[in-house]
Amino acid sequence: MAISFMLMSIYYFREFIDEPKRKKLIISFMAACLAVMVNFALLNYLAALMIMYECYLANRYLPFKNNYKTVLSKNKIVLLVSAIMLGICYQPINALKKTNQFYAGGTTGFWKIPQVL
Repeated sequence: MAISFMLMSIYYFREFIDEPKRKKLIISFMAACLAVMVNFALLNYLAALMIMYECYLANRYLPFKNNYKTVLSKNKIVLLVSAIMLGICYQPINALKKTNQFYAGGTTGFWKIPQVL
């Protein structure tokens, strides 16, 4: 299900690149948020999508001297999505941290494993 939302997000972001309409961008970010809600590992995808959008803005409005207000107004969607995802993901991630669920392997190390010979 997470991959489906991710692919939907990629599709609508690609459509947004072809024809820049706010509706397509909003659908893309909403689908990315749903993908993150289904699987927290896709937080990396959401971050990459935000970076790609920032690169798109930088490419489109490169001389920021004259267009900084436009760029800031275009970043409202990214800031809103970031704030919503931070609010939604804070509690589950904090609960995982408190119960030490971010465990990534053994505690003895490779060289301290007893030899069985």
